[in-house]
Order: sequence, then C-alpha cells, then structure tokens
Amino acid sequence: VRHRDGGYRDFWDHGRIVRDAAGRATRVVGSSLDVTAQRRLEAELRASEGQLRAIYDGTRDYLGLVTPDGTLRRANRALLAFGGNTEREVVDRPFWDAAWFARTPGAPDTVRRAVAAAAAGEPFAAELTLARPDGEWRTFDFSLHPIRDERGDVVLIVPEARDVTELARAERALREAEERQAFLLALADALGPLGDAGAIRLTAAHVLGRH
Repeated sequence: VRHRDGGYRDFWDHGRIVRDAAGRATRVVGSSLDVTAQRRLEAELRASEGQLRAIYDGTRDYLGLVTPDGTLRRANRALLAFGGNTEREVVDRPFWDAAWFARTPGAPDTVRRAVAAAAAGEPFAAELTLARPDGEWRTFDFSLHPIRDERGDVVLIVPEARDVTELARAERALREAEERQAFLLALADALGPLGDAGAIRLTAAHVLGRH
C-alpha cells in the first residue's frame, strides 16, 4: 500500500464475515497489521545469509558444522571436494567416519577424541597428514572450535582445516638444509687441523656417527 509519505508499506490483513441467524452477511470484521519492518528485516536476513553462504562456500579452507555428539550437519564445498562427496552422503553421520579420515590409519580415533574434547569445551588444534581417496597425502592445520549458547553450553562445533602441504614441505626442506649445513661445518671444524689420512678417516667417521 502506498503511504501518504510517498513510500510503500506491507500489510497483513485478516477478516471474517459476520452473519445473522438467517445466514445473511451483515458486516465484515477484520484487522490490518503493518508488517513493513518485519518484511524488511526478513529481506536483510536473507541477504545476510546469502553473503555468509558465499563466504562459507567460497573459501579454500575446509569448514563444517558438527553437533556435540559428533554428527556432521553442514560441510562446505571445499570439504566435500576433498573427499569427493555430496552433502547428502556425509551429513547426519559421524564426522570421523567421513572419507576425509577413513584412509588414514588412526585418524578417525584422533578426530573422535578431539570432538569429545571440543564437546566438553576444550578447543583442539593439531597438524594432521591425511590421505585423499585418490591416494594423495596432504598436510592440514586442523582445529575444532566449540560454539556456546548464552548459558555456556556447547551447542555446535566448527571444524576448520587449512591445507599447509606446501608450507610443511618447505619447512622440512629448510630443516634438512640446515642440518646438512651444520654437518658440513662440524666436519670442516673437525678435519681442519688434521693432516694424517688415518686421523682424518677416524674423525670423519666419528662426526658422521654423531649426525
């Protein structure tokens, strides 16, 4: 309905016909409620939910929603793609039984214990190396975040994982390079003062044994 200020308003109308003893309509009784503000809030909520869903599905991080008993309720696009699943195949089932953990020995038990800890209010974070269904191994920075209600009870758990495979490889290569450099420096320091071939061989064997 167009308002006198030039704007438009939404109304919810309800009415009924009142009849006399003979069944003839005598009047209409009704009410009209201005629901403009409610409709505006609903539209804003839908827009907000759409934005959150876009972020949820658009991120490259792996995200989901899990109940305190470990039942998976939601999984974002990245998480589903990792296991090659549809949402229907994994929701309403134990989180630790999903394809993301099934091919990695010990991973389901680790995740089951982590969910139990998160359900008790204890956040969990660890680096996990997991096997994809295609056999490829990937390393993840994995965490579980408890979500509490206004009374402080855990009502949801948010699993989050970030693929850090390349970072882990780079860190491992750096450690190996540092270890090689430390070995070569130690070897050079040990052999530097020596001139006898036998002493050099003995000292080199000793340094090799330490490294």
